[in-house]
Amino acid sequence: MSITVDKIIPVATAVVQNAEGKVLLLQRSAVSSFEDHWQFVEGKLEESEKVDAALKREIMEELNVSVTDMQINTVFHVHNERAGKHFLAFRIVFNVTLSSDEITLSDEHKAFGWFTKKEALALPLVPGVSEVIEALL
Repeated sequence: MSITVDKIIPVATAVVQNAEGKVLLLQRSAVSSFEDHWQFVEGKLEESEKVDAALKREIMEELNVSVTDMQINTVFHVHNERAGKHFLAFRIVFNVTLSSDEITLSDEHKAFGWFTKKEALALPLVPGVSEVIEALL
């Protein structure tokens, strides 16, 4: 059986860990798809946007902090189907250090938290996030 991919989506993803090795996850709000699910700080690239610029933009938009360091780690892919459409998302994952731990969320998210691998995997996660957590934490 073959599947037609309707859209390919490049996504810039930040894995942010604190001094205890816990990872930062954000809980999506009602203005977003996958309401109440948890995800990394991440976002789709805009037209002709570079991956590092996209991630810095997303971090500023979603957390209201800047980046002091970012190193590319790996790339994951996930296939999603919604409303009869097939999407293939490529998640380009960076290890990121933030300029501050003073986080102010945008309206896309209603909560944030720092989680161990075990705690994170027990949460309802946006598709593809568990694979990143399993592999990198």
